[in-house]
Amino acid sequence: MIERTKISLGAVWEEAFAFCKAEVALLAPLAVLCFGLPLVVLDLVMPTKLVVDGAVAVGPWMAWIIPHALFSLLGTLSITALTARAGISVREALQTGVSRMPAGIAVALLAFGAVVLASIPVGIVAGIESSVTGKAGAAFLLAYLLVLVGLAWLAMRLLPVWAAIATSRVNGWATVRATLALTRGLAPQMLLLRIVAWISQFLVMSVLMLPARAIFELIGRATGATALTDLLATLVGSVVAAAIVTLWTVYVALLYRKMVSAAVAAIRDQ
Repeated sequence: MIERTKISLGAVWEEAFAFCKAEVALLAPLAVLCFGLPLVVLDLVMPTKLVVDGAVAVGPWMAWIIPHALFSLLGTLSITALTARAGISVREALQTGVSRMPAGIAVALLAFGAVVLASIPVGIVAGIESSVTGKAGAAFLLAYLLVLVGLAWLAMRLLPVWAAIATSRVNGWATVRATLALTRGLAPQMLLLRIVAWISQFLVMSVLMLPARAIFELIGRATGATALTDLLATLVGSVVAAAIVTLWTVYVALLYRKMVSAAVAAIRDQ
């Protein structure tokens, strides 16, 4: 329970499941287009050995990372708009998502800039310590951990920022400020919520995909059509992942709406 806004997180989960079940015909096209298909393409172009000698394999596949991120952003904004505005069509949700993409990209760039700025003092500490002791050690590790905690705190405060972007018409910076004001004092609850969601997503993917991949692998070996069964396993995995991301997007959209309503009600009661 988020006490300051008096919102039951469990009740929001129930509402999110109910909404996804009721609106699956509208959510499915957006999920497949923006989450599923880009994930399939990424899986197909990604090298079999992603990490070579302790480093990520550099190659043409990286050219798909930015388009994949843009599709994901479009899906998040569109599904949020569909959740927030009752009765709109898939086309209208996509139009809303496209119209809010500039603000979303601006916020993403602000987040990237924050990471870069936060990395500068860590690099300075590492350089100074290396010049004194010959290698980066405890001071570097402490600076790194402090920056990591600070960025994690900021990320949790901005958890509903995409929902705020999709449902408002202000610029990116104003949306960030409004989201930070809305989540003031709620970073621990947001962190707990995200951890529970990550664990749940991991368990669902493991329970569904480990047996499925094993079955597809057995069929592929038995029939000699390993390429086809690998593709089918990728498609199934992408569908499951898209469904999970869609549920999370709907949940955050509903949570944000309730937080805004509760904050407005609290102001009126003062």
